Amino acid sequence: MEDYGIDSELHLYDTFDGCRSEALTQPEDRRFSDALGLQHVSECYEESAVSLLERFSLNSKVVFHKGDITNPNDTIVPDKISLLHLDVDFYEPTLSALRLFYDRVVPGGTIIVDDYYLNLVNCRQAVDNFVLEKDIAEFIDMNRFSSFSLIMKKRQ
Repeated sequence: MEDYGIDSELHLYDTFDGCRSEALTQPEDRRFSDALGLQHVSECYEESAVSLLERFSLNSKVVFHKGDITNPNDTIVPDKISLLHLDVDFYEPTLSALRLFYDRVVPGGTIIVDDYYLNLVNCRQAVDNFVLEKDIAEFIDMNRFSSFSLIMKKRQ
């Protein structure tokens, strides 16, 4: 980030202990989680993430938030967000993250939602429901970003 003159903090949120399939309400999400064994994550997962950032000298501006994104009481949220990248796969955490962070995304800010176009999970349903719930369709631009990702841009 420093190489690009970016002097902002990077906030990373993760449970660091896997995905509890019983917390997922959508049958497709449960099947996907169970099939991949996402409820079982290596005990050194958090250490690996920190080590990777250190190896590339990216840890000076990185703030890790360990906790469950579906429990906003445990989550510290920055006042302003320029770029929000969500890769939480499933309906509940996607919807929870959008509810938690969307209002903090600055005008002109960008939201990337990974797995939006992946039909194996219900990430897309969560995003679409959120857009309807907040009645924000006229205030955002939504475009395909990659084979599975959606990019949403808040209008100025």
